[in-house]
Amino acid sequence: MGMKRIPTLLMSLLFPVILIHVYAGKEKGLYSNPTDYFRSAASGDWANVSTWESSPDNISWAAATLVPTSTASVISIRNTHTVTVSSNEDMDEVLVESGAILFHTAGILNVNNGPGDDINVLGGGIFTLASNNNGPQFNGGATAFISPNGMLRLSASGLTGAGTGVNASSYVYSDASVLEYTLTFTAFSTAGVTYFPNANASTIPVFRITGNVGGVGGGSNTVINGLFEVNGTVTFQNSGTKTFRNGITGTGTISSDAASGKFIINGTTASLGGTGSLTLPTAGMDIGSNTTVTMLSSKIITGNIALLANALVMLGAYHLVMNGDISGGSATSHIVTNGTGKLVLNNIAAAFRTFPIGGNTSTINPLIIYNGSGLNYGARVEIGINPAIAVPLSAVNRTWVVNPSGVSAGAVKVNFFYSAGHGNLFFSYLTNVEQGFYTG
Repeated sequence: MGMKRIPTLLMSLLFPVILIHVYAGKEKGLYSNPTDYFRSAASGDWANVSTWESSPDNISWAAATLVPTSTASVISIRNTHTVTVSSNEDMDEVLVESGAILFHTAGILNVNNGPGDDINVLGGGIFTLASNNNGPQFNGGATAFISPNGMLRLSASGLTGAGTGVNASSYVYSDASVLEYTLTFTAFSTAGVTYFPNANASTIPVFRITGNVGGVGGGSNTVINGLFEVNGTVTFQNSGTKTFRNGITGTGTISSDAASGKFIINGTTASLGGTGSLTLPTAGMDIGSNTTVTMLSSKIITGNIALLANALVMLGAYHLVMNGDISGGSATSHIVTNGTGKLVLNNIAAAFRTFPIGGNTSTINPLIIYNGSGLNYGARVEIGINPAIAVPLSAVNRTWVVNPSGVSAGAVKVNFFYSAGHGNLFFSYLTNVEQGFYTG
């Protein structure tokens, strides 16, 4: 039995069919087009084709045969992937998903302007700038949008000047977005600088410090239109005022030179908290007009606070501990003890110390303590009489709770204050009153 020969005519019919089939597969499935959708397949460099997958329809995906540019439909960096830009790249319509990182280390990162956000960092996503004095170039009005809980991480110097770098209008910060500064012993710019310059009153981004920055501050003012979160250390210097519009928090240490300009919190809503210590300059800190500060945790502050018109601090369940004093108390400007939290004034000795406290936002019932033997005293006031008494209708409808840190060496002097309308139905404002004490 020998090998049979296939007729020449049959071969000529079969081979064209096979060749056409192979050619069609390469055209539709194996070659990327510049206008395709692209997504990361793994962590890697932007310029490495193995970093990417592509799709003509955002449904069927295959390994990319070219890297994405600004002509791509959408470029997605996916969860757990870090895509590094280390050479010149053009991009547009980049989506940094939750758990993903776009990392710029070198080269020119050109962002072109297309429909929608040209770079969108979603919540949980991170866009890291790590090339000194070399931020992205935004062309034709292109923008980077930092979504709520999305992060712009700043690990490079030279990008925090007034109106430039991360303070340029090309960066759009949403409410609860984060600008994280990671450098150590490298000051961020402050003289005449406004962070989050386009954030309106209801948009509260976070400026987070993670390292030991050292001294910052200039002779002209610094404004942070958001929440200042310090988880490292920072010392403010020089005469310019320091405005933290929406408050201060964090686990780190904030200190100031005595000659530093005053601190200011002046947002319509603001927060104060964190386990880190806060030392104010000699000029102290203003809580601005029509500002309501909500405590996020108990906080120790060294220095003096001034409450301006209609300034309120809501304690809730937390303590505001002062190595200093609070001035400016009134019916509409005071510390609101609307929970179990107390205003604590440390080291009360012979001199009068005033607690400007009220049980709600529209009334104040301060107290004054003196001859306190150097102890620390915490105080709050609540609306109502607690525990109940025999003749409540003849009493002031308030209960003050005062706790010293120890036993005084002598008689402590305490003055309680109330105003017209604070007494119950049969209370007389014209006669002497008795004080009722309850020690629990």
